[in-house]
Amino acid sequence: MTEWLIDGDWRYEYFPLDGLDNCLAGFESIIELWRSKATPNLPSWTDFDLLDFKEWWGWLVVYDCVDGQPLEFDVRLWGTNVVDITGHDRTGKRLTGENRPDKSDPTNVSINNLKFSRFILDESVIGYTSEPYRAGWGASKRYREILLPLSSDGINNDKLLFAGKLDE
Repeated sequence: MTEWLIDGDWRYEYFPLDGLDNCLAGFESIIELWRSKATPNLPSWTDFDLLDFKEWWGWLVVYDCVDGQPLEFDVRLWGTNVVDITGHDRTGKRLTGENRPDKSDPTNVSINNLKFSRFILDESVIGYTSEPYRAGWGASKRYREILLPLSSDGINNDKLLFAGKLDE
C-alpha cells in the first residue's frame, strides 16, 4: 500500500489492482465480488445486480464522472448508512471542486476527496481511506472505505464504487 496523503486524521492510500495486504480486513467480500466481475477488464456498474451487494446495503456510494470535468462527479448512490454517518444524502447531486472544504471531514466531501477519487480513476488503482473517531460516532469507532474503479466501456474508468465500514 502506498500513501497518497494524510489530511488531519484522514488517511488516503492506494495499491495496484492485483495487490492487497492485510490492512483491508473486512473488505474481502466486496473485493472478491468486484474482481469476479473484472473479466478481463474492470467491471462496469451494469455488471452488478443489487443482490450482489446484500452484505453492503447502506454502505455503498457510487460516483459517475462528468465528461471533461476532472473534479466533478454525479452521485448515483449515497447509501443510507453513509447518510447516517455524514448527516446528508448526496444521491442525485453533483459534486464539484467549487466551494469544497480544504480539510477532509466525514460530514462533507472535501477537495482532497475529489482529487483522490480522480487519482484512483486516472491511475487505475484501488483506493483506501480511514479516519478515527469523530464526535457523535462514539469514542471507539473508526470509518474506513475502499474505492474501486469501474469502466462502462472496458477502456475508460468512468465510475467509482465506494464501500464503507464503521468499525467498533
